[in-house]
Amino acid sequence: MTQPMDATPTTTPTPATAFRGLMFSNRTVLYVHEVARRLEVCEQQVVNWIESGRLAAVDVGNGQRHSWRIPVAEYERFIQARSSLTVRIGKN
Repeated sequence: MTQPMDATPTTTPTPATAFRGLMFSNRTVLYVHEVARRLEVCEQQVVNWIESGRLAAVDVGNGQRHSWRIPVAEYERFIQARSSLTVRIGKN
């Protein structure tokens, strides 16, 4: 009887982790330009969200210039919050 080549148990990823893996290739942070491109906004809009506190980010700049990194978990929270917003159309 032959042994399987890989005897380690495999786990089935949940839809959320599978999606994250496909989108970010197991990365933990995103650059401003990546978030802007994914949300189809300009980079300055992403910076405005960061500076206003709506989108959490880490400043890894040198003190003279900002260089933001957005944690993937924070990005996911932000897009989920954005998608739950409803726009009122019609009479107030």
